[in-house]
Amino acid sequence: ILVGGRTLSTDNPRLSNRLWNFPTMDASQPRPIVLDTHLRHIRQYWENESILKAKNLIVCCSHEAAELCYSSSKDQDMLLQLQATNDSTITILPCDTCPNGRLEL
Repeated sequence: ILVGGRTLSTDNPRLSNRLWNFPTMDASQPRPIVLDTHLRHIRQYWENESILKAKNLIVCCSHEAAELCYSSSKDQDMLLQLQATNDSTITILPCDTCPNGRLEL
């Protein structure tokens, strides 16, 4: 399930498949992917300590944004706190960018 960062920050969707009805629902869910080039939208959740409805996110961002995130102890702490608050994992996945600054998928 793929969405942009703005959709995540505006709608806070669950990003799960509610049609699958398995007893162990979390284990059978697809991993949601969020495209957030500069980590601007996911950072809103860090800074506001908000609850994300989506679980086990993969967040695709630029190499520069990922490097800033991992080099800043404040961002690392916020990311860990967001994961703990949401009882979920958030994987930051650095990606190449196009000349126009968008993610190269």
